[in-house]
Amino acid sequence: MKFYKHLLCLTIIALAFLPSCNPSDDGSDGQLRVEITNFQPSYSQMVLDWRLSKPKNIIIQGISVMRQTSDDFSYPEIIDNIPSNSETYTDLDVPYYPEVSYFLNISFRDENQPDLGMQTLESELKTFTRNIVLVNTVPLQVTRDPINADVFHLIDRLDNNLLKKYNASQNRITAEKSFDNAYSYTNRFFIRNNSLFFVNSLGVVNQLNTDAYQTEENFQLNVRDRVNAFSVNGDRIYYIDGEVINFLTLSTGVSTRLGWGFNPESMTALNDTEILCIYDGFNWTGATIYNFTPQNCPGTAFCNPDTLANSPSISDGNDVDGNILTMNSNKTLMVTGRDGNIYNRNDLSKIASLSTITGEPYFQFAFDTQNNIYATVQGKKLVHKFKANTFELIETIETKLYPLYPLITSNGLYVLGGYSPVSYWGPYENFSFNSKCAIETF
Repeated sequence: MKFYKHLLCLTIIALAFLPSCNPSDDGSDGQLRVEITNFQPSYSQMVLDWRLSKPKNIIIQGISVMRQTSDDFSYPEIIDNIPSNSETYTDLDVPYYPEVSYFLNISFRDENQPDLGMQTLESELKTFTRNIVLVNTVPLQVTRDPINADVFHLIDRLDNNLLKKYNASQNRITAEKSFDNAYSYTNRFFIRNNSLFFVNSLGVVNQLNTDAYQTEENFQLNVRDRVNAFSVNGDRIYYIDGEVINFLTLSTGVSTRLGWGFNPESMTALNDTEILCIYDGFNWTGATIYNFTPQNCPGTAFCNPDTLANSPSISDGNDVDGNILTMNSNKTLMVTGRDGNIYNRNDLSKIASLSTITGEPYFQFAFDTQNNIYATVQGKKLVHKFKANTFELIETIETKLYPLYPLITSNGLYVLGGYSPVSYWGPYENFSFNSKCAIETF
């Protein structure tokens, strides 16, 4: 019995001298240490876990969670100050950059060295890297390829008017093309089948294939002033020189000057003969569909195209807008202007206005295969989805960027958006914005 009592006493004494198992006070060499034990980033959030070890003389005052992005002008910022006993943090608003880095800044004081005052210790840096396609500025135009639904063509005007081809299935730029006299490319390009036509204000016609932007043909239009708009219909390119309409015959390369006064702000080919023309005047905008044929416009000063439809005569300065104009795939509906005005393509009668439904101004629109409409809200990180035919708001989609161009892909909605908001009031404004952009995938 005495033996067991003696053994129990020895055991108690031994346990009394064992080191503490508290992880926050196990630093035997007087050093504070922090170890990142878990880093789980995703599109929507980032989870960071860590473990602190310290001696008893180290007093933790607080922990700051620091974040830095790959933006050119980014510096580490405090995104939250958390209690000293915290061991986990979740960031629910991860910025949309190619790289986002996190680290901890720990404030502490050493009771054995009070003269040192408050000190700091930084943890290791953890970086979230993702594949993001960057665009230098807000594109003048983004157009879906008529053959490959996952391909989009855009104009990046800050990159020597670089034409870029974006493949959504690969999430990368697959072709680029720069141009001499980039300042003169103020018109929008037009795609027909596998050919892309890009005409500058000096009358240079670039006909490129849509695969790798290789040159198929080059033409020089007969220009006396400047090319303000053009349309590719059948074997002809109709173009506005100053306020006069002319055409180039593609099969011969010969320009014919018609001398007929005609000055729309934009022209959009609907088929081989029909052209949608957008006009804007003082507090007035309108649209007309003309039918041009070799018979009613034979190549002399006489040209008398048929007028197929006119928009309503009572309109304001923002009813139609050549800068904001989208049609569904079978060209039965078009939506235009910051108010999201919807028109019947056949007779140009106005059907609805999306802004009347939501009170929001919009930047651009896109139709999906069911004719639902996606609309990017100006100045907000929101995309509105409207139901086909009834145009009721059926979904509000939150984005990380300020959405500009909705891209409908085989994998759902993508968005070409800006890192800062843009504001556009209508056709009287210059459609040029300085916000750096990226393509956001969800």
